Amino acid sequence: MKEPTMKEVLKMVTFKRTDSSGEFVVQDVNCSIWGNVSGGIGGNVSSYIQGNVGSIFGNVHGSVHGNVGGNVEGNVRGNVGNVGGHVLGDVWGSVYDNVGGNVWGTINGRKWQYVETNKEKAIRLIREGKGEEAIQLLEESE
Repeated sequence: MKEPTMKEVLKMVTFKRTDSSGEFVVQDVNCSIWGNVSGGIGGNVSSYIQGNVGSIFGNVHGSVHGNVGGNVEGNVRGNVGNVGGHVLGDVWGSVYDNVGGNVWGTINGRKWQYVETNKEKAIRLIREGKGEEAIQLLEESE
């Protein structure tokens, strides 16, 4: 393969010096990058990123086809797989699986409350030393 000319390279990449330190940096990249970027990106990526990303201090207007190993401190306006942490805002859609924690707000306008099953209540009563109450509860529920 023939090496690109300097004119061809300068069509793909523009450079500038920073105001503060005079450091020489890449200003714009007008082509695809098929390697690694070890520094920061201070602008927009208008296409896809196929690889791992450190932190994003902006918006993602497309899909994430992988895992988020940190926090999302903004809004998610699409579908989310599993959440292994907390949701600190509102959910404006449906949950199609289990919630393994508590809801400190409302569900469809109603305050969420935990409903203890007879089995759970009997176990709790036994642990509290109230075996007779537990037996009575289980006999009544049969």
